[in-house]
Amino acid sequence: MLLPLLPRYVKPLSVLLFLAVLTGTGLPTDAQAQRRDTTVVLPDIAPREVEIRGQLEIAFPSLRRQPLVGFNPPPRIPTLPLDRLPYIGEYKQQLADLPGTPLRRPDPPPALSGAAFPPAQGEVATWIGRYFSRGASVTYNTPLGQTGLFATEIQYDGTDGHQPDLDNDDLRAPSDAVEGAFEVGSYGSKWVVSFATEGYYESYTIFNARRTDPNLIPEPVRKGGGSAGSISVRSIALPNVNVEGELRYGGYKYQTRRFLNASAPGALLVRSQQHLDTRVRLDIPVSTNTAWIEGKFTAIGLGTDLDASTAASASGGLLMSGSQWRARLGGMVLASTIDDPALPTEETSLVRGAPDVRLEFFPARGVRVFAQNSPSYRVLRLDEQYRENPYLITQPRTEASLNWLDASAGVQIYAGVFQLGFRGGFQDIRQHRYLVQATAADGLDGYSVGTFFAPRFADAQVITAGSDVSVVLPGQVHLAVGATYRDGVL
Repeated sequence: MLLPLLPRYVKPLSVLLFLAVLTGTGLPTDAQAQRRDTTVVLPDIAPREVEIRGQLEIAFPSLRRQPLVGFNPPPRIPTLPLDRLPYIGEYKQQLADLPGTPLRRPDPPPALSGAAFPPAQGEVATWIGRYFSRGASVTYNTPLGQTGLFATEIQYDGTDGHQPDLDNDDLRAPSDAVEGAFEVGSYGSKWVVSFATEGYYESYTIFNARRTDPNLIPEPVRKGGGSAGSISVRSIALPNVNVEGELRYGGYKYQTRRFLNASAPGALLVRSQQHLDTRVRLDIPVSTNTAWIEGKFTAIGLGTDLDASTAASASGGLLMSGSQWRARLGGMVLASTIDDPALPTEETSLVRGAPDVRLEFFPARGVRVFAQNSPSYRVLRLDEQYRENPYLITQPRTEASLNWLDASAGVQIYAGVFQLGFRGGFQDIRQHRYLVQATAADGLDGYSVGTFFAPRFADAQVITAGSDVSVVLPGQVHLAVGATYRDGVL
């Protein structure tokens, strides 16, 4: 029964037998090869190029040592006897009694450096008003290097004046004035030096001049000008010691044209004057106080002569202060001389001595009580006289007024934003200056009485009394009102 089925399975069996032969003969050969080759071959993984992308922050753990405690002994608390108490009283040891120190005081820096100076700044202003009143001013300040400063100021004022009669162009009072000043300062480590110069020019018409001669100009024109230079020095080399000095010299000239014919004799009246001012001051420490010595000298002359009128003062004293008071205790000597051929007595002199004191007390919070006497002298230059009154005669006298007794006292009360003050005083002035209508003896230059004014000098006593009140409002608004009563006797 198997024989018929054999041919159907012969082909498949032959294929299986062939695969078995191939498999049986291959396995032993591969196993023998593996037993003979014992070398292990690994892949080559050594890097050739390494590229790191990104950011890696490495943080190491912080190391902190444990504190060591228990080794230091506890602080010792001193035991004081019950009868030992701190001293409470005024410190009276003098500065000179303290022991010296071997340390040398370091060199001080410059008083002002470039960083302390404000940057360069300037201002220009103009204005115009009625009667074609006009003006302009220029101000400019700038530092010079690290220790210098330059400042200048120029101003102009002018007007066409009031013209009551439009048909008469001469009946008006035009005026023009220009003035300027320049200053250069040097601030070093030991000295502060300042140089300044100033000048001015003005021209104005003497309105409504009453002439007695038809050849005179109905409205004379007066022109004047001058210049001055000054130097001031202050020492800051020594601590608590102040040395100051100032010198000023200038010349002034005014001329008035009075005749219609400019070439006529006496058509132009000229007045010139020289002026010299000096001042020296020294402040030195004395124990816990400060002593001062100050001297002033002024000379005014006609033309190139400087001895027509002189004045001088010398003062000295102590500056003291406490917790509720301040005081200036000293004295002053005033002197003046006059050498003017136009006076009945060609040369006269005057000397006065007076206390130079100032006392201030602060008895309570917001209350100040003061009493003082501040002597001084006053000498007006030619330009100051004409600026005070443009209608002065062409040859005004110049003398010194000695205000040797200028006493005043008062109280000031401060309560929040309010301030209330009461004051009173008395003045005794030698050669007090005042103005009157000029007469023929003063020199009217052909014009009638009532056109010009002339200065007079006489002793005077003046009593003053007054009060003032002020309030400070938000927004930096300050309102003040006051009243003063004066009663003088020549």
